[in-house]
Amino acid sequence: MEKNRFTEVYWTMRELALSFTKEKLNGLVPLNGVLSVGMEMGFADVHVTVVASCFGDGSVYLSDGHIIIGGGRFEKVRKSAFELMDRIHRKKFLMRKVDFPVLPSINEVSFFAITTTGILSYSVPLETVLNDNDSLADSFRAGQQLLYLMRQYAEKNKELKTFSM
Repeated sequence: MEKNRFTEVYWTMRELALSFTKEKLNGLVPLNGVLSVGMEMGFADVHVTVVASCFGDGSVYLSDGHIIIGGGRFEKVRKSAFELMDRIHRKKFLMRKVDFPVLPSINEVSFFAITTTGILSYSVPLETVLNDNDSLADSFRAGQQLLYLMRQYAEKNKELKTFSM
């Protein structure tokens, strides 16, 4: 996907999310060492990034410039964000260390974990995680749930920050 003026906010927010480090936490490091996690999906017309932090906040970034942040104030979002954190943390053994995760291809899903020791990432075809028997299906469902709740709260609550370019 080419960087252009329509997706500049997406690239900025994605890079900001992926630069979350233990230094930015002022010494408040989670016991499991996972600072934030994310799920990214590639489609023909848009890429979606869903991020959950160790604080229970959730964010959604769409490559067309739509951004939703600030959902951590809502209990259902916080619970969903922690669920995604837990699901991806349990799958860290599948991931490999990367300098910076590449965007998933079309019809591909990527998961990432930002830990105290670096960034871990893993990608699979979308059809794989749609199979309930797949080991990452629960992580995918948790990411979908967070995405759904963030969109639901953004539509109902003007206090959530939403941007569009």
